[in-house]
Amino acid sequence: MSAKPIFPGLERLGAGPLADAVVERFRAHAAAAHIVGERASIEGADLYVKGTPFPRRSRLRHALRRRVLRRALPRLSEYGNLRWLRENGFRAPEPVVAGAFWRAGMPRYQFLATHWVAPALPLRGALAAATPAQRGAITTALARDLARLHAAGFVHRDLYPRNLLVETAGPHYAIVFLDAWRGGERMQLRGAAWDLACLFLEGTALWTFDEQALLLDEYIDACTRAGRAPAPAKLVRAIDRARQTLERRAARQRRGDLAPIDRPFERERLLGALALR
Repeated sequence: MSAKPIFPGLERLGAGPLADAVVERFRAHAAAAHIVGERASIEGADLYVKGTPFPRRSRLRHALRRRVLRRALPRLSEYGNLRWLRENGFRAPEPVVAGAFWRAGMPRYQFLATHWVAPALPLRGALAAATPAQRGAITTALARDLARLHAAGFVHRDLYPRNLLVETAGPHYAIVFLDAWRGGERMQLRGAAWDLACLFLEGTALWTFDEQALLLDEYIDACTRAGRAPAPAKLVRAIDRARQTLERRAARQRRGDLAPIDRPFERERLLGALALR
């Protein structure tokens, strides 16, 4: 992803005066090992900037993945994926610069800056403020955009509701994809069912049962129109298996950024509802 994939100092994607100013700001953050995640005005631009030090235990793993597997570090991977999304007609924040500071052959700090997405609401907030008809329209927009994303060969792999924004254009809605560093347009062990399982991990509490059935029905219909019709029973069972894996992982990691997972995924009831549509 870079003309100089490994070198001491700074590995970087993104050029220009604004990118240079962001890099200079992050030099101080990197030296102090600051965790950053904030909206910021830099050189007159409205940006979202985030940066994190690499924990000591993960430095060697990331260095080996970069050197041996030629895999980009997370924030640089996210920069590339955001550019791919935008270039292929999907809504995503416009990236400004991403980088990583290296020392003694190990990555020590990584960062990313994107233009602020406005006006847009987090998916959870958009649904909470919407009427039943609007909730249906948002859910349909999400299903269709996700089907289009998968048809293009891109798997997000971190598609929790917190990583989705909703933009309004008159009576229509568009989905903005965030934090897309894990996935990409490449062969992966995780597939489309994993993305849907990420949604349904919290989605059983976020959507009513009828809205969950609508999401799956619209997704399957959009996939079919794109020439890759999934078998409903196979898809729903794959989602269920992946969701169980995610639920065990969330419990093991004590994830505080997830909503309470207190409503089951009603697999058989959903299959029955899909059969009637």
